[in-house]
Amino acid sequence: ALASMSHARQPFSRGAVVTGKAAKRSIVKHPAELNRAVDTRRVRWEIVKPWIATRVTELLTVEDDVLIAMIYNLLEQDAIHKTGVYLFSQLQTFLEKDTETFMTELWDLLVSANANPSGIPQRFIDEKANELRRQKTVADELRGRQRESDEKTAAARRDVKREVPVKTETDDGRGGGPSRRDGDDRRGRDAARNRDISRDRLRRRSHSRSRERSRSRDRYDRRDDRGKGRDGNDGDARRDRDRR
Repeated sequence: ALASMSHARQPFSRGAVVTGKAAKRSIVKHPAELNRAVDTRRVRWEIVKPWIATRVTELLTVEDDVLIAMIYNLLEQDAIHKTGVYLFSQLQTFLEKDTETFMTELWDLLVSANANPSGIPQRFIDEKANELRRQKTVADELRGRQRESDEKTAAARRDVKREVPVKTETDDGRGGGPSRRDGDDRRGRDAARNRDISRDRLRRRSHSRSRERSRSRDRYDRRDDRGKGRDGNDGDARRDRDRR
């Protein structure tokens, strides 16, 4: 158990930096890509440092903030690194077999950043351009789908607003018989005729009643006049007898 623990990777300690003869003995072989100079003053570190942190975490499968900070310090110690051999030797203790992979990728990025006036590695510029093109493609597809949807909606609205043709007598499928609309019109005319007939009957009945009332009043008036005549003659006769 103790032997397995001794081979397990321990968190980085600043006192573990290899120096002097031990450093020279630890360098057995290094990639040829590290034999290029890098000017750290021409690098946009705010763009490169996040990549360093992400890549170290991917290789170790754990996040080691102390090791990441050590890499930043080693890079910023000198304004110009003639090669990446010294940094390679310092990281072998911690990254082990992954040291060559990490250092080769890192040094390619730093050399590319020195070559660009912006101080940004060309790889990052290309990745950003590809991402923008992908986003534009997706946006164009979404706009195309929305345009097709709008056109279909507009066509559906035009169909709804389009006037429906009037049915003929044969449209109802009953062998040339009267259509439903004709039946409705006929029923409407019959109802109107019945209403007119009812109104005429009411007017005639009202007029007949008025004439009957008028005749009754005339008969009453004649009887009253005859009665008044008899009463007048009797009075004259009585007055004549009195004078005699």
